[in-house]
Amino acid sequence: MSVFVSRQCDRIMVLVENYLSFLGLSALLIAAPGPNAALIVATSVSKGLRAGLITVFGILGAQTVQLVIVGLGLIWLVSKHAHFIDLLRYVGAAYLVFLGIQTWRSATLPPEERGGDRKTLRQAVFVGIFNPETLTLAATFFPQFINSNEPAGPQYWLLAGSFTVLGMVLNSAQAVLGSFGHRMAKSGRSQKWVGRLCGVALVIAGALLARLL
Repeated sequence: MSVFVSRQCDRIMVLVENYLSFLGLSALLIAAPGPNAALIVATSVSKGLRAGLITVFGILGAQTVQLVIVGLGLIWLVSKHAHFIDLLRYVGAAYLVFLGIQTWRSATLPPEERGGDRKTLRQAVFVGIFNPETLTLAATFFPQFINSNEPAGPQYWLLAGSFTVLGMVLNSAQAVLGSFGHRMAKSGRSQKWVGRLCGVALVIAGALLARLL
């Protein structure tokens, strides 16, 4: 009996250690600068906290779709056609550059004329869907924390759910931080230059996504 209990304790400890390691590394990956973070911060700075949180919601929705695709085993479609990942990346990169140019051009407009909530949400979903980072992480990073001696399905969905919750918390924090810049830029001239800086940041993020730099 004591041997059985000891084995069960060891098994649980291994699972917990794997899970905590996953949470720590996932937090670093989510918080790291990238296309999603660039869009969240740029939107928060140029349009305010509400728009930033809508952007977070749109990106998380797109990421959830990608996690479900991998969880249902459809990732073989992606891996079978490797160019599909490249296509996603280039479309997403082009759209980020387009958003950057659009943000630069609209920097002199009042916030209410820069697009409403629906437009902000559409932009976020588009960027999230065409950023293959989540697909790649779910297909290559997640399996490293799945114990082969345990059922893979429940472990994957736990990791996917935890990744989504972490994303919601950390991306929302990025939106809040970005909104401080929006509050500080009270004058029309300040808002113009802040908007243009956000546009440049989005263009750079697009170029990095396409690995042009």
